[in-house]
Amino acid sequence: MNDFSHLYLNLIKEFNLKKDDILFLSSDVSQLAKYFKSQGGSFDVNVFIDLLQESLSKGTIIIPAFTDLIKNGGEFDWNMSKPTTGALSNRVMKRKDFIRTDDPLHSVFVWGKHQNELINQHDESTFGPNSVFGFMEHYPVKMVIMDAHFQHSFTYVHYIEEKRKVSYRKPYEWMISVRKNGELSLKKIVFYTKRWGIGTNLNRLQEQLIAKGIVEIKSFHGISLLLLDVSKTGNEIEKFLDNGGRTHEFKLFQWFKCFVKMVIEKK
Repeated sequence: MNDFSHLYLNLIKEFNLKKDDILFLSSDVSQLAKYFKSQGGSFDVNVFIDLLQESLSKGTIIIPAFTDLIKNGGEFDWNMSKPTTGALSNRVMKRKDFIRTDDPLHSVFVWGKHQNELINQHDESTFGPNSVFGFMEHYPVKMVIMDAHFQHSFTYVHYIEEKRKVSYRKPYEWMISVRKNGELSLKKIVFYTKRWGIGTNLNRLQEQLIAKGIVEIKSFHGISLLLLDVSKTGNEIEKFLDNGGRTHEFKLFQWFKCFVKMVIEKK
């Protein structure tokens, strides 16, 4: 056992997990690496994951493997496309016990009880009812956001926005080349995403979820932890929107950039 196992276990203890929980872990590990170094050690993702699996011996671990850099007409390689969700995701990608789901834009790595169910879910829409986000609506998924901003980690909000067909987002049909185990196919993806000039702003929503006790704030040696039950947030997000709450903002400069890009592409 690693000499620093107690540090990993102390961190995992803060997650308040039961053995059969479903955990969605979104994290940045750079501050953890600094903390372990200050204690005379080094943070090892594999040791952390191994101990997390022991804590969830009858449960499920979901780690985002989103590929934000892929655009319409691009290619997603199931085996090789690196996630843009940080070092933890990229290390987990090398493990054999986690399997990646097929969605080119919002794939996840899955281990445990619900692995087969998740890898067999398919939806034309990346935020559709048969996506990983649809799964999270109907199961008591515990989400831990570790040393990352709610604004950039709570992608589930876009599932609710598509469900409600909000006016500031619209469906775009993308064609993505998908390469998996040597086979190449063309796949249509419906991406219900922001209209020109729209930016995401979840600060007010975060404040409301904290005030209602749905999001819990913790700290592990100065490293921020946000804990929430994802399935409990759906109704609160809808109430928030119904009462005039906004999860977006208009940015004129962003709109202008989109306009200029369109003009250049048409030339």
